Parts: sequence; structure tokens; C-alpha cells
Amino acid sequence: MNKEQILKKLGSFESVEELQKNQFVVKFEKGQIFQSYKSIVAVTFYNFEKYFLGSAWSYSRTTGKYRNIFLNNTKEDVLKDIKNKKAIVLNI
Repeated sequence: MNKEQILKKLGSFESVEELQKNQFVVKFEKGQIFQSYKSIVAVTFYNFEKYFLGSAWSYSRTTGKYRNIFLNNTKEDVLKDIKNKKAIVLNI
């Protein structure tokens, strides 16, 4: 799945919330994106158990801190989710 496919599946844009400088949650009709600077870090869809991670999902301590807040989990949880295929890492 590429960036254009994800955006199409998310539906119409609703809002942007800035968590901290350069850390954003972009909300859509069917899900949301956590973005750090210009990189997509994580994508969740409402009513869908799996989530997607961008290639920058573990880029820095700050990215990790806000990724964990966005996903409501820890890096260890994310690594387990990747292993169990609940989280899918995409090259985006």
C-alpha cells in the first residue's frame, strides 16, 4: 500500500492537531495519521484492528515518544505487533 492508496482509504479530511512543534495528528473520516515533520509515522483506521507504520516509525526518541502517545502503547508493544502482523511497516 502506498501513500496515495492510504489517503484514498482514509476518506475526507477533518482536522489537524499539533501535539508539539513538528508532531501532528491528521484526522480523516475513516482514520488518522501521525506525522513527524514531513514523515508519516503511523496510520490507524477506525474499526480496523491492524495499523500501519511508516519507515520513520522509530527515527528518534521524540518521534517514539509521540508515536507511543498516538498508538497508546510502547516501542516493545509495537515490536510485538510487527512480529504478530498487527502492525505493518510500509515504505512510506
